Amino acid sequence: MAQVDAQNDQARDKYERIYGAHGLGKTAFLRVRMYGAEAFKQPKVSADCSPEQLSRKQMSFDFLLSIHEGRGKPANPFAGLSRPELAAIVEDESGEYTDEERYVALHAKSDLDFECFQVVASFISSGGDARPAYRSYIELLDSLSPVERFRYPAGDREIAERLLAQEEQRLGKLPEPSSLSGNLWLRRGAA
Repeated sequence: MAQVDAQNDQARDKYERIYGAHGLGKTAFLRVRMYGAEAFKQPKVSADCSPEQLSRKQMSFDFLLSIHEGRGKPANPFAGLSRPELAAIVEDESGEYTDEERYVALHAKSDLDFECFQVVASFISSGGDARPAYRSYIELLDSLSPVERFRYPAGDREIAERLLAQEEQRLGKLPEPSSLSGNLWLRRGAA
């Protein structure tokens, strides 16, 4: 039990560092606000970075700077990765990715989540059958890392299961697989 508590504490601490009030977004944009384009002219880059890594870092910096300067949202260098791949980058504290890159990956993950929730919401609105939506949400919750799980209310899975069971009582069981996501959250996002 103590080990589980310690793991939960570690996940909660990591959650606060990444998603909390003083998380990645605040850190990355504070540098942008303080230094503007200068923050990105001398990125923290190790000498052993590949040309691809350097390009990704620069594209990430350009992405954030464009948003900060109100020039719109350019192509995200992490678009096209799956949700688990994006979550792994966001949660990677090894130093392989800068805070800015991790924040840009968080943007891509948020965009993918928004796209999936839009599909779910439009299906419920147009068809009135919420079973696939509940199943999709359960799949999303099951795919979350322990750190991401803190972003969703405790008990959400149980509530979704109960609502799915009520809908299945009313409309019958769903055949497998029948979530709207077709596991949209796990597939690669649109590039």
